[in-house]
Amino acid sequence: MRLKDKPAAVKIRFDNDRTRPDIDIPGDIAKARAVRRLVGDDFPLVFDANNGYSVGGAIRVGRALEELGYWWFEEPVQHYHVKAMGEVAQKLDITVSAGEQTYTLAGLADLIAAGIRMVQPDIVKMGGITGLMRCVALANAHGAELVPHQTQPTIGHMANLHLAASQAHATKPCELNDPSPRMHAVFENPPRPVDGLFHLPQAPGLGLEVNEAELAKRRVPIA
Repeated sequence: MRLKDKPAAVKIRFDNDRTRPDIDIPGDIAKARAVRRLVGDDFPLVFDANNGYSVGGAIRVGRALEELGYWWFEEPVQHYHVKAMGEVAQKLDITVSAGEQTYTLAGLADLIAAGIRMVQPDIVKMGGITGLMRCVALANAHGAELVPHQTQPTIGHMANLHLAASQAHATKPCELNDPSPRMHAVFENPPRPVDGLFHLPQAPGLGLEVNEAELAKRRVPIA
């Protein structure tokens, strides 16, 4: 999202080659410093490593992010190495988050037990609103933050917003994927932030209103 749109926070991500961890640590740290200079010292920033580091590499990058005042360090090592993820979390002061690729409540519990202080389950993967509410209860019971992951446009995003707004212990901003022209076009009121804030609709259900004319344009006849 462009800074002129006044987001509440910005997450930078690195689509590294996951077969070659630590491929450009100096370059990654340089990018993190450049973004910090761009937005200023007090603006909330997040770094998503997309599983790009070894344990040692993640700790090196995490130390730099601590100095730069980043809010959290997302999935620094491969998501299926739960013990390694926990090791990184326990050796850094910056919050390490994980959980977007977790599909079960037990998997989320394993991350918390390993030392992850912030979990990020996805509403689409965790069984919708009911499933994510169970995740919220689990996180609260263990003193962990829950900041839901969300990259599904329109319907998934709106469901996520309703759930996030209902949290008694919400701590961080909601994630917004770039709006989908294909999906947004079939709704009268797709979710759009205004000065960094989403305003939830008051209509029944998720509150989305279908644009029937736009939906009809996209219908594909099945013989």
